[in-house]
Amino acid sequence: MKRDYLEKPDVTVTLKCNQRCLFCPRAMLEHIAAKSIKSLDEKLIRIREKGERVVLTGGEVTILSEFFEIISRCKKLGFKEIAVISNGRKFSNHDFAVKTINSGVSEICVTVYDLREEVHDGITGVKGSLFETMAGIDNLLKIKSSRAMPDFVFRINTVLCSRNASGMENLIKYFHRAGISSILVADVVLSDSFDEPLDYRVARKIAESILSESFSENFSVVFRGFPLCIFKEIENISLEGDMKPAPVRAEVQNINTASTSQIKLDKYFANFYSNFLKVKACSECFYKDACPGVQKKYLTRFGEEIFSPIKNIQKHISIDESGKDRERTKWEVEKFIKERDESFRLEVTPTTACQLRCSYCKVKLSGKISPEWVMDASVDLILSCDSKKTELQFFGGEPLIRFDEVKRTILRAEKIARDKNKEILFTITTNGLLLNKEKLEFLKNFNVRILFSMDGGFKVQSPYRFRQMKNPSRLQLVMERNLETLMVSGIPYFVNMVVLPQSVEMMEESFDFFCRKGIAKIQICYAGGIIWEEEKIDLFCNSLERIARLSVEGKEKGIPELQNIGSQVEPSILSDELIVDVDGTIYGDPAIFMEKSFPGLRKQMKVGRVGDVKQLEGLRRSRRENLHLFKTFYKPLSRTAKMIESQLKLGLKVHEVLLPFERNIVKRNLSIAENQKGIMVSTGLELDNVRNRISDRNPLLEKIFRKGFVEQMEFIRKRPQVMNIPVLHIENECVSDCIFCKRKPLIPTPMEKIIEILNTRGDDCLNRLGLIGNEPLAHPQILKIIEEARKRGFCAFEVLSSGYFLSDEKFVKELVKLGVDVFSIPLFSVSSEIHDTITGKEGSHSQTLRGIENAIKNGAKVFVHSNLLLQNIWEIQKIEEEVTLRMKLPFCVIPVRPKTANAPYSKVAPSYKKMVEILRGNTKSLAGFPLCILQKIQQPHLISSSAISSLLKLYLIDQPFIKPESICGDCSLRKNCVGTFYEHIRVYPEDREILKCL
Repeated sequence: MKRDYLEKPDVTVTLKCNQRCLFCPRAMLEHIAAKSIKSLDEKLIRIREKGERVVLTGGEVTILSEFFEIISRCKKLGFKEIAVISNGRKFSNHDFAVKTINSGVSEICVTVYDLREEVHDGITGVKGSLFETMAGIDNLLKIKSSRAMPDFVFRINTVLCSRNASGMENLIKYFHRAGISSILVADVVLSDSFDEPLDYRVARKIAESILSESFSENFSVVFRGFPLCIFKEIENISLEGDMKPAPVRAEVQNINTASTSQIKLDKYFANFYSNFLKVKACSECFYKDACPGVQKKYLTRFGEEIFSPIKNIQKHISIDESGKDRERTKWEVEKFIKERDESFRLEVTPTTACQLRCSYCKVKLSGKISPEWVMDASVDLILSCDSKKTELQFFGGEPLIRFDEVKRTILRAEKIARDKNKEILFTITTNGLLLNKEKLEFLKNFNVRILFSMDGGFKVQSPYRFRQMKNPSRLQLVMERNLETLMVSGIPYFVNMVVLPQSVEMMEESFDFFCRKGIAKIQICYAGGIIWEEEKIDLFCNSLERIARLSVEGKEKGIPELQNIGSQVEPSILSDELIVDVDGTIYGDPAIFMEKSFPGLRKQMKVGRVGDVKQLEGLRRSRRENLHLFKTFYKPLSRTAKMIESQLKLGLKVHEVLLPFERNIVKRNLSIAENQKGIMVSTGLELDNVRNRISDRNPLLEKIFRKGFVEQMEFIRKRPQVMNIPVLHIENECVSDCIFCKRKPLIPTPMEKIIEILNTRGDDCLNRLGLIGNEPLAHPQILKIIEEARKRGFCAFEVLSSGYFLSDEKFVKELVKLGVDVFSIPLFSVSSEIHDTITGKEGSHSQTLRGIENAIKNGAKVFVHSNLLLQNIWEIQKIEEEVTLRMKLPFCVIPVRPKTANAPYSKVAPSYKKMVEILRGNTKSLAGFPLCILQKIQQPHLISSSAISSLLKLYLIDQPFIKPESICGDCSLRKNCVGTFYEHIRVYPEDREILKCL
């Protein structure tokens, strides 16, 4: 198969050059160089069809009279990234350099061979070339530091050869001090015109010496084109090989007769790869497919003694115990990825302008703005989704620089959402410098949340956020003042605090700064797009664990709530959110937020354009897909790959640190249970009608619900206030294993038994049927059961279900079509971690929410309920608000029944005293508790019967309640009260006093 060189975005514009470099391969380039403007245009169009990045190289493209015309043509074709490879001499003219950046060039790579004039000029063949190149570099550095100019990527390229090897270390150190972020060191291509190979042992010593230097985190040196094994066991080296293997030779004497017929490439690549061979050691090397091999002329001069196979992944990359060809730390993260439900959230970019130049920000700040049509199309897209709840997040740059546009967008989106009967949340990400009282007065009229980006006090922020800024102390004061104004505005907010490896030692000090400020919520983020060393990862995670514990245990003392707990975003590098760029292109948001660190990510993460895309659903890449993208797109052993590895490793460790807090979201709940453990005192109660202390039996179920419909209808006619619907009890194993219950290994009720019960339906039986059981929808023949019930006269059905299986919309449609029009579903928390911990089933929260949405969407009525537990008592108000205000569904909270369970009653049920302390005035949804307790908590103390489904009423009634004479004997509410549980009084004897109050 012929290789298409346009797989890469490089185009050789011209072979004309103002230098005569000794090792320039121009003779081989003539086959791919553009012969005319027309042929160049054809090449550009082909490249544009494959992506949005183009690299213009030569020769020397800047000496062409058509240079700016070519740049303009690239822009018209829609290239978002235009890179220029140059010797830099033309940029010695300051006006030319400014015009180049203003024309739309987004990346410049300048080639420098040495800082010694005699060496550099000797290689270029032009006296004075180093002087002009360095002048050009100085101009470009000045332009890059100017906030008045568009930002651009600036790199240095060099070639390591025998002529400049002695000066290579000084060259790299010099450009590091000058502020260059990346240097590429390429191996020289040997040819008949330049046959001076450098001993690779010298190259190795240079690499070792360079890597021993203490360079900044954002500085990288990448070695390209060298045989990878010469750098074996060098820690943290960044390498780039070539994914095209050279032919493997059997013996050294064949090096001059190796055939290139095996390499089915066009003429240029055939010529190029004919210079390389694989030696014997290559066949056993782990990286044989990511290495170019060895040049023939090198082998002729030095032989192959230095080359030995890399048997495993380099030392700095972890591998699994089996030694298989994969990198454990980097890719086994897939096991821990938790996919989320379809997101109904969209990020927009009003502008890429910003007042600050934060050192950790990887967004390309260009000052561009989103036109109104892009903002409007983004709003239309987010509000076109099926969900009633949506979110639009304003990013940047700094969105408040264009507050008028933010304001206009909010007003328009709010109106459309209202017309569509939808709810939209507006999240504004801001550095706070422009967040004044006037803006807050406007924003408080809408459903707005502020993400306030601030990293701590002046000592923390000054070196990383206010660098090169005038009067940084004033900026700190403005931020603090505006944060305090936000705190008293009534608008929901949280502080976003970023930590760098350089500032991680001050992480807890910064948290303390915000504690003293009295903020309500905080999110702590590690800086992305950089390499975190092991030591710094440990420091970050240790501090985060201490902060998480302090936040959880100190809630009542005013310690800020740590938003990281339960956020489920780790590793954050795999973010699955979508963002709309200023031109209307939709990307996975890592493409924008980490653009400087991951070249080419835009092309890989582009998903479409607003205006063209008709719906948001299905656009989002999964986190596993993003992992696969990072795995396949970036070359192994490169600095970028190491960056990815460190980010994944840090994300995994953060996940492990937060997991215990997420499983037990409020530590005080556990301590409550622990304090009650072992209380076995005698209560001296005089019990009447006492049932089993720990009752696994349901009297009505045994006596009535398991019977045929004749018995059930007789009971319904006698006690319609207790039971108003006949039920079919369907037995099978439950999908969940709840903490307050215990999954039993049950065999599904045989179809023959079900048919037998259905056949008992008489003419006087009601036409509605309730389906109950551990999880009736899990029965393998549930659809057939409903069909058989319809044949016997039932036409409508109500189901008591976990909602888990309703996440399959096709299944829901089938149920509704058969007549299922009511579902009663439990929701134990707004947090997936808490809900999933309670149910004992990972993913159950997202499945339940999707099930509720599917049921409503297909016309069924949904009742939501929750059991009151120690694990969710602090969540009850949030659940109630979520269900009744946002979902607008009926909701109730019921007690947990004492029974054989995964956890004892003392570990799951709160005392009445604690209920009153926590829930008084915070809920209106309790049902099935003693009336004397309800009167202390909610008004009215009895909730409407319309909030409880018919099947849940049966569940409530069929409980082992008691009304002890010594407690309830003189109570005026006794007749209408359900009572309490024997086990509750045994576990919480102190509750006798609170129960006697009436």
